Amino acid sequence: SSREVRKALALHPATPRADALRLLEDLPWRDLVAVGRETRTPAPVRHAANRRVLERLPRLALGEKVALARLADRPLVGALLDDGDVDVLSALLGNPRLVEEDLTAWILVRQPRSAQLEELARNERWKERPPVRAALLVSPRTPRSLGLSLLSSSERAVWERLASDPAADPLLAACARSLLEG
Repeated sequence: SSREVRKALALHPATPRADALRLLEDLPWRDLVAVGRETRTPAPVRHAANRRVLERLPRLALGEKVALARLADRPLVGALLDDGDVDVLSALLGNPRLVEEDLTAWILVRQPRSAQLEELARNERWKERPPVRAALLVSPRTPRSLGLSLLSSSERAVWERLASDPAADPLLAACARSLLEG
């Protein structure tokens, strides 16, 4: 009946899978995250723990989402990026499990808000990454002022892409052409 015992049993690789899955039912989100991150735990149990966290995500308070963003494993990153809250994104940007591919896909495919993109561009760890910076520049949702601030520190290939892209912001495209000529 102890929560710690149930968590320990769910985490243990020798626990029969059916029992481990049943033990996940009553665990709080923080324990589920711990189960989902433990590499010794069988993959089906980890996936079930992450799925339960995703099911509970809409009901979590903002502070809990921020704490979750700091601890989350990669299967939870997409849902946290899509949350839309700048505080959640800020915490997630410090998560060592977040990778460039997650961010660039989110910028280019999903619907990030301007405030989130500004938070990302202010982050020292991520704004220096060329793929992230390029995704910010190419995204039509990036505010113009943010794009202009990132343009001079970008690579020639990004300038060429912006200069030749008819869908790019006209001012950014003109500045990219100017940088290419100079």
